Amino acid sequence: MGGVFKKKPMEPGVLGPVLQADLARRGQAADQALGEPGKAIEGYELILRRLAAVRVPDTPLMAKTTLGLLMARILDDDIAEARLLWAKQVPGPKGELLKQGIEQLQAGSVSPRDHAIFLMAEAFMHTCNRDRQAVDATMTRVKDLPEAMVRSHWNYCLKRLGLEYPEGEAKFSIPAPDPWT
Repeated sequence: MGGVFKKKPMEPGVLGPVLQADLARRGQAADQALGEPGKAIEGYELILRRLAAVRVPDTPLMAKTTLGLLMARILDDDIAEARLLWAKQVPGPKGELLKQGIEQLQAGSVSPRDHAIFLMAEAFMHTCNRDRQAVDATMTRVKDLPEAMVRSHWNYCLKRLGLEYPEGEAKFSIPAPDPWT
């Protein structure tokens, strides 16, 4: 046998503290790179590959990764990929992880701020479907963010639909998510 050791595979369902800390650090770096969406996407994709490799559906990490990736795809103007992610239609093992992330975000199993940010991204996605009622219903659920920011984003969504909006600013306004720690 000559000194050859086989590495014991990681037990599914157990994410070690070192890997968890590393992925959280990488996620935080990806969030900070959202101003450069391509760089952020690379960071989130790396986290997905690592989680898929160890077969560990770490719910908080999946939700944070999914939220960041959705925001990055929107900011990168890659609406087709953002739509696949949001609609839980990404194929393969990566898609299964992202589906879990979307379900956690929809259930509000994240911080109140991250849930509000997801709702704002979801309202934007409803504009792609030209669904005013869904935009309005989603935006009325946004809490824990400054009212002016919420109103500006809502106006942006209405403007995107070609509709008039109340006075005020109309800009895509999604703030940075909560820290990964």
